[in-house]
Amino acid sequence: MKKRFISMMMVVAMSVSLAAGCGSASSSESAKTPSSEESSETQSFESSGSTSDSESDTSGVTLASSSDIDSSTEKSFIQQISEAFSENYGDSDKYTGTDSEATSASAVGMEKLPDDYLNDEKVNYAEHQGTIEQIDYQRELTTASGDALYCTANVYLPYGYDENEQYDIIYLMHGMGGDQNTFLGNAVMEGGIKVILDNMIEEGKIPPVIVVAPGLEESGDVDLANQVIWELIDSIANYLMPLVETQYSTYAETADEAGFIASRDHRCFGGFSMGGCATWQMLWYYPGYFRYYIPNSMIADFRLDADVEGTTEKMVNSITEKGYSMDDFEIYCGVGTEDYTNFMVSKQIDALLEYSDLFKDTEEDGFDSGNLMYRKWSGRYHRFYESFPYFYNALQLFFGE
Repeated sequence: MKKRFISMMMVVAMSVSLAAGCGSASSSESAKTPSSEESSETQSFESSGSTSDSESDTSGVTLASSSDIDSSTEKSFIQQISEAFSENYGDSDKYTGTDSEATSASAVGMEKLPDDYLNDEKVNYAEHQGTIEQIDYQRELTTASGDALYCTANVYLPYGYDENEQYDIIYLMHGMGGDQNTFLGNAVMEGGIKVILDNMIEEGKIPPVIVVAPGLEESGDVDLANQVIWELIDSIANYLMPLVETQYSTYAETADEAGFIASRDHRCFGGFSMGGCATWQMLWYYPGYFRYYIPNSMIADFRLDADVEGTTEKMVNSITEKGYSMDDFEIYCGVGTEDYTNFMVSKQIDALLEYSDLFKDTEEDGFDSGNLMYRKWSGRYHRFYESFPYFYNALQLFFGE
């Protein structure tokens, strides 16, 4: 059986040609999140490496390493934000950890991604593999003529998926420059997270789960992304989720607000970079829909003049006004020591911990002692594939036995 794998540094280049893109149909109402609180984020990917066919389920391809990045490439928008953030907030040493300090490797939530899943030399395809399907979902924004916009999401169904069974569900948002193919791949090319999911499920580390990867077509354009990042949250909650959880079997008895709230203990939202910002935003605006959150490598306010304290206060007020407390959600936030959002994320975590009645650090142990686990990984940069161990650990903590 021949199989193809999306090389880590080729995902964006490949997804440009594979993405279904956006179309238009009937009219739609405008986004519900405040336009006055707009923010943006970008992520730069430089393409290198290649893809190849594999003749068996256990042989793979050579994956690009971090040394393939061209350090002379023009600074990405997110690097500009990081530098502006540093100027606004001063010395990073006074915040949680420093840019060179990593979390102890023995701490809960710091388990290394198994080498036999995927590495620089090969990809290990599980014997029993899940499948990827595509669906189109409506957008909150409309065209100039009032037509509704649609985009594509990829859906991972575990091996042996049975519509008569109920499954935990995870929504996974890419960073800027990516799309719905970045983490999962699609029906033609397999992504790294899919390979990891297949292996984790086969080994019994997590139960079979459904994973949904939304796509944001404007994610490669800073100005457009700045306009749509806020409506993205509403589009997922009001259009994508009802569509997915009507078509696939989850714990939601009804695919509406009441059904999502009743089944929130079986639902997770996570993302990297821009997707990390989207994750914080989902906690801010829809805390009743998800119990678990994985906001990697990003803060909740993503602007050059980011106001972390002000944004955090608004987020806390929104969560408490909706009636949720510390016991109602768990957060795993990962970042690399070489990630230029390191300082920003540490500041965000410190701002959250000021509200001790809502957020408590788990410290070196698990979620029995708190609801906010912050892990700094030694030597990791701001690249989507560097976040794979973050998701690997978070999913085990949230859904593992």
